[in-house]
Amino acid sequence: MLLPLLGLILGIVLGSVVNIDVPLEFAPYLSIGVLAAINSVFGGVNAELQKIFDQKLFVTGFFGNILLAIVLTFLGDKIGLPIYYAAIFYFGTSLFSNFAKIRRYYFRPKSARIVSGVLKNKKQLEKNEDVNNEYVEENLEAHQLMPYKTDHDIDGFSK
Repeated sequence: MLLPLLGLILGIVLGSVVNIDVPLEFAPYLSIGVLAAINSVFGGVNAELQKIFDQKLFVTGFFGNILLAIVLTFLGDKIGLPIYYAAIFYFGTSLFSNFAKIRRYYFRPKSARIVSGVLKNKKQLEKNEDVNNEYVEENLEAHQLMPYKTDHDIDGFSK
């Protein structure tokens, strides 16, 4: 989790300190590239919180998303069609979805995190001796009725 977050903080600090003028014709490419990069960082943080972070997947996704977004923008410019709107829509939606998942992870009650763990991987939870399995089983039904257990977050984005 620290690697993507550290990269984001380092990038923000360097971007604030170093004064680089970007020509106006490259502004759309830079903006869509930055949006894709931020989306990848939020996706990496979300993956780490779910304990499924893979560094190779993160790095290839980071640069692949940036490259794909810039190529879409370039092709759209060449044919006179704003194709980059598709990239803006996708990365924007994904960014808010990842942010909602991160927010839910940190701001839901601890018992809900435990129940979420039960629903995702019961075998892993059974090996964890720190968790009171009786409490989880008793409260499983109540927690399934909470808004974060639906197929969509309260913001309207899919989990």
